Order: sequence, then C-alpha cells, then structure tokens
Amino acid sequence: MATLSVTPTTISIDVTKDLESFSDLKSFFAGQRAAIFDIGKELAKFGGEPIQSAVGSNPANITLTGDHNWELPLGIGFSLNADAKCTVAVSAASNSFSIQKSIDSTDTIDISSGPTDGIVYVNIDLDFDISSDASGSGTVSGIGICGKASGAVGATLSYCHPVHGNIETSTALKAAFSALFFPFRPDCAVRMPIGSLGKVSFSGSFNSELDLSYGFGSYKFSAQSLKLANDSVSLGPEKLNIPNATIDAGAKASVSYKHTDDFTVIVTKSDPKTAMVYLLRAADGEVGESVGITVGITAGSASASIDTQKLAESIVHQVNAAPPTLAEKLASGVSDLQDSLVSKANDFLASHPGNASLMLTLSQQHGRTLLFNFKVDLAAAGGALAEQSWTAMVKGDLGDALKLGGFTLLEDSGVALSLKHCCALQLHFFSFQLAKESDFFKNSTVKIGADGSIRFFFDVGEESKYTVNHKSTTETIHFVATVTEETWGGKANDREIDLYIELSETNNPKEANRIASTIGAIPGSAVAQSAQQKMLDYVANNKAKTLTLVGVFKPSAYVKLSCSPYTADQNGKIHPPALPQRLDRHNCEVFQTEVENLMHDLSVAVAELSYTDWMRWNVFANSQSDIVDDSHVPSRRNVGSFQPAGAHVFGNNWPRYQTFLLASTEFMNLCDDLHSLVAKTTEVSTDQQWNKLLGTLEKWIKADTDPDWSKPALGALLTLCSEGTAPQVTTGFQQADDNGSFTCTLTLS
Repeated sequence: MATLSVTPTTISIDVTKDLESFSDLKSFFAGQRAAIFDIGKELAKFGGEPIQSAVGSNPANITLTGDHNWELPLGIGFSLNADAKCTVAVSAASNSFSIQKSIDSTDTIDISSGPTDGIVYVNIDLDFDISSDASGSGTVSGIGICGKASGAVGATLSYCHPVHGNIETSTALKAAFSALFFPFRPDCAVRMPIGSLGKVSFSGSFNSELDLSYGFGSYKFSAQSLKLANDSVSLGPEKLNIPNATIDAGAKASVSYKHTDDFTVIVTKSDPKTAMVYLLRAADGEVGESVGITVGITAGSASASIDTQKLAESIVHQVNAAPPTLAEKLASGVSDLQDSLVSKANDFLASHPGNASLMLTLSQQHGRTLLFNFKVDLAAAGGALAEQSWTAMVKGDLGDALKLGGFTLLEDSGVALSLKHCCALQLHFFSFQLAKESDFFKNSTVKIGADGSIRFFFDVGEESKYTVNHKSTTETIHFVATVTEETWGGKANDREIDLYIELSETNNPKEANRIASTIGAIPGSAVAQSAQQKMLDYVANNKAKTLTLVGVFKPSAYVKLSCSPYTADQNGKIHPPALPQRLDRHNCEVFQTEVENLMHDLSVAVAELSYTDWMRWNVFANSQSDIVDDSHVPSRRNVGSFQPAGAHVFGNNWPRYQTFLLASTEFMNLCDDLHSLVAKTTEVSTDQQWNKLLGTLEKWIKADTDPDWSKPALGALLTLCSEGTAPQVTTGFQQADDNGSFTCTLTLS
C-alpha cells in the first residue's frame, strides 16, 4: 500500500535549541521559558525542498509560544507579544525600503540587496516592542533609544538574510533566524553577513554635530535695468567657472542640535570592510500618526570661521580675474559674513514659526526621510573603532560617533545636504556690464549683503547713502538674475529676474518702525504679519541699531503693476493719459492710503485730498485752467508751475498739501516706470525709464521734508502686487550675534 505524504503545517524554531551559539536571538534571550517561532504552512509546505522553490510564495505568518524577551547589554530590551504581527517571506531580492534622500525634497532612493545569481533572501519582519532600562545606557543623559516608535503599525525590526538557493528550506530558515541581528548591538555590522540588511524603527533622541565647508551655491547678477540683468546672465559662462563640485571657499561651520523623533535605522553590508548606516526619520506608515506631531528639535550652537585669503582665492578662481586688493576688501566684511552664516544655520535648525526651519521642513515630510548617511569602516583597528562609534550612536551622541573614527558622514546626508544648500555662499555682482574681463575689478568695492552674499559693486548708481535729517538711510533698488550650479545650462532669456527694493535705517526707531509697518500692506497674510511683528520687536529692544527690509518682487508679482498710459499720435507727439485715468487714480489712492497709515503727522492733511484735487492742481500748473476736461488733461510727467498753482487751487492750505502732491505724482510715475520695464513693447527705452525711476527715488531720499516717501511707496507696491490672485509670501531673517543689525527678506511671488 502506498505511503501518503503529509505536508507539514509549520516549521518550528526553538530559540534556545535550534539556533547557533552566535545568534543574537539566542545570546540575548532573557525569558524563563523557551521561545518558539512557528512558521506557517505557506513556507512549511516547502520543507525538504531547496529554499529557492519557495521564491515568490506568499509570506508566512509566525506564531509565538513561550517567553519572548531579549535584553542587550546596553540596557535596551526587545519583547514580542503572542499576538504580534510577524511574517517571513522568501524572495529573489531583499525587501526594498524607499527613502527620501533629502529633507527638502521628495526624490527617493531604494535601499535593498540583490538579486544575486544563486542567492535567495529570507525576509523576516518582527513587530518587537522596544524599551530601555533606566539602569542601562540606552537613556544616558536622556538621549539615545527610548522605546518603540509611537503608534507603530508596521514591523519594528526587519532582517533580510542571503542564503544559497539549493539549501533545504528548514535549514535555510534556521540559518536566517540565527543570523538575525539587533541593530543596536555594537558589533552587529562586523558580524552581519555580506549582502544582509537590517532595519529597526524606534523612538529616540540624538545629539548631533555637523561640520561643513561652505562653497558657492548660486550666482546673482544685479543691474539697474531688466536689459542689463539679462545681459549679465548671458555673460555668465564667459566670466565664471561653473564647477562640477562645490569649491571650498575657506568658510567652515560647526552646528550642533538635539533631535527627538521617531527614527528608522537601516544597515547594509556590501563587503567585509564596509557597512552603510542610514539614520532616517520614520515614515507615517511606520509610526501610525502624523510625523509633524512627534518631531522636536532644539538648536544648540553654531559657529563659523573664514579663511580670508582662501575665500579671496576661491572668488578669483570663480571669476577668472586676479584683483590684488580683494583679500583686503573681503577682510573688512568677514565678521558680518560669519554672523550671517551662523544666523542662517540657527534659522535652519530653529523651531519657531516663520522660518524655513529643520523642524518645519520635517513636519511636511511623510515618507522615510534621510537624516544622516554614515559609512562604517569595519577594518580600522580590527573593527574596534566601528564598535566604539556604534556604541556612541546607540547612546545618542552622533558627534562622538564621528569623532571616534569608525563612522564617516557622507556629503549627501539629508540634514547636512540641506544645511549646505541653505547656507551656501552666494556671489552677487552689481552693474555687471563690462567691456572686457579685466574691467571687472576696476574701481569695485566688496560688501557682505544682508542675505549672506558676497557683493561686488562696480560702477555707480546701485546703492546710494544720503543724510536725511542727520540720520543714516540706505536705499537700494535693482534687478537680480540668479544662476545656480544645479540649474545652469538654459538660455539667458529663460532666467527669472527679480526686483529688489531694500530699505535700511540706523539709530532712528521712528523711521525703522515705518519700515517694519510697510509690509502690513499685504492683505490677509499671516506670514507678513508675523514678520512685521519680529521687526517691531527688534526695534523696540534695539533702538540705536540697524533694521533692514529687503522686498523681493518675483516677475509674477511685479507684472501686476499698471498705469494709465501715455500715447503717441500719428505725428509722434506724446499725449498724457486720457480721462478718467482710472489706473493712475487707483495707484494714487493706494499710495495715499499708505501715507495715512504710516505717516501720522501728515495723515490729517492728506485725508482732505482726493485724486480730483490732484488733477485740478496739475491742470492749472500746466495750462492755467480751472477746468479738467478732454482739452485740459492732467500730465503727471509735468508738474509745471506747481507752486503758483497750489496757492491758486488750495489757498492757505497749500503748504500742508505740497509735499504729498509732489510725492504722489512721483509714485504714479514710479508705477509707470516699473510697468514700462516689464512691458512687452519695443517702444520703451528701458535705460531711460530706469534712470527716471532712480531719479524719483533719489529725490525722495534727498528731500528736505521730514517724511521718507520710499516707505509708503514700498507699502503701496506691495498692495498693488497683492491685488487679484493672492501672492505667495515668504520671509527670512538674519540677526547679528551682537544684535547690531536685523534683516528681514520678504518675497512676493
């Protein structure tokens, strides 16, 4: 009679009896009764057959009996509940873990092993609970591995083990369980088989230290007009060496911070001498709740040092020129540059709202996000350095892990890469229109900009400093075209050109507060309101210091500016805008509102006026007519005999109205000038229009009157560029270590 074959329903693995002596599961078992893993029929049916026959079969559930407790010498415990979800599967390659390779990008890479000819992978997923014994080192100084990732819904520990495909299934499974390692064990990377992979998710806290060298990340070309800015970009490849790798600019930084979160560690081993450790922010699916709830970052300290000579040499290399005095010029601004770099690093780490902080960026990520990527040297000192560094990591001190020498932080690590992009030095060239290369550094000056850029000023007209009522006031207006190493390669006319308006006040709290209040003109923007409050708070606490506001208008914002246009007849004669001059009226009324909001000493008088009053005054100044009609049209480009006209139209009130009426005229012309610069016509001479615009600003700055009209003008421009579709508003801040200066950069796009 034939013997019936019986397909086994389980394969049992007894931790204390069936595993090799080197096994982590056996060595660190802390239970009183035997721990037995029963592997379900999905794999048990392949018992007696080569393991390769099980490739592609459904994962098998693992049931547990006995005690399920393990404790590592470092004081970290692992335990399994009888109803824990645990599985094992056999595949041609290991499990693949997708990770976001940067904290500010959604680009992903996959971490896996295989496929390899003749090799199959046993993929074990165990849903361990993790805890740390207060008497052990897992919670030294309140850092390190604290417990299971909060609300975890996936397997806490995954292990992928390579075996030869012709090994019998039961034997192969026991070999995989024997080789399974706890990633917190110091010698795990030394002991793990080549081609294996381990992953563990946990709650913890790390003290981190980052050392990086600053290079040049972007190049800004600044000019007085759109045309010059475009020309500057087109000259870029002839004047700059765009490097394949970031040039070491002689600026070094050290940043430390504490990071508390739900983490994932992935460990791979490709050869006997090298392992890779990926420290990640756990994904939503691994912790079962919003990652934004659990993240916590505390900034420690940031410092920067600059080698002036090396910085000068790097810039010389960038621009292919050899200015003999560049190092001396840079030396005078090194302290400002160091302050800016430190401020950027602190802003990057800070958790308070309003900054592009590490915490804010991480809270917006939902996949596994790379924080640090370490290369582990398994050969140094016979593996001892790797074990020492691993112990430091488990204790939560990544700085020590690196200093010991067993770990090397790779340049493409998520936090380091993002900090590098955030804090990269920028070259910022002004009036970059040169007859020949050697002209560049002729009569040039070097300054450190509020954004941390190294600014080269060539020629005149971009920045002027005047005395207004004996106070220091700086006004800058220019167009900027930006080129970065990553994006270089397109045509010049594909470059985005931004309008910059910069206002600065020193030792003048009243005018500094007006600067801060200009951004209140952006309707309904919580970002702008927060930035305004930061500036007002700074002025209140630092009355004799310097406040700077940099308003950046992207093309999508300043293209909204418009005006009532002048027209030419068939004989080429230019005529003022036809009545009712609706657009000019709107521009004038917006400017008037900002004057009333920001200049309270004039608000009563200004509130008595209307655009109709301005038209009557302008018409009489040009034609001595008291009637405004199609034959007597106001012309804002011509103020005519404005003083007699003012006395005639307004009588004794004329002195109260004069300064505002002249300023509102100039603001309407400013809108016309800016509109002309972006108009898609060939009839406008942009250089001429721009010179008029600069003249308008210069008149405001040099005015003998008390009001500084550039502040309500900026506020009015922000209002006009916010009409229609609401713009995107972003802000950035830099504050000197000694609180001597505070800069807010506000961008409309």
